[in-house]
Amino acid sequence: MDPLNPYAPPAASVEPGPTVSASAEMRLASSAQRFLNLLVDYVGVIAFAAVAGGVFAFARILLSGGVPPGTGTNQLVGMIAMIAYYVLFETLGGRTLGKLVTGTKVVSADGRPASFSQIVGRTFARFIPFDAFTFFGSTPGWHDSLSKTRVIRVR
Repeated sequence: MDPLNPYAPPAASVEPGPTVSASAEMRLASSAQRFLNLLVDYVGVIAFAAVAGGVFAFARILLSGGVPPGTGTNQLVGMIAMIAYYVLFETLGGRTLGKLVTGTKVVSADGRPASFSQIVGRTFARFIPFDAFTFFGSTPGWHDSLSKTRVIRVR
């Protein structure tokens, strides 16, 4: 403060502060948030598959003269619905219904938005047996580590 002018603005240093990498700024989602994501997303996948399966079954019945689809067809529709659900939602905004509920988002390991190929790789890695439980460890889950993505808190 200038002793001659009490109304002078305070002097401030304009030197740059320490830099922080994008990965250090990311707050990773907790195991509880990841588990809630899993539960909510499974409900979302079931609803998505029910709608897709209903449309598919109705179309098949109309085209085949009243023969309903078999069990193998239902499983295939369910797998396709799961792939479509995750790829569609995570590509559009990095967030599925579960991530919207928990305030989390999928990003690339360096903090940038995840690429389409990372989302596809992440989605197919979900079919690895027991993958859903790998996020309980201290490292990212398999579908995160294989696709080089992370789930971070956004609120």
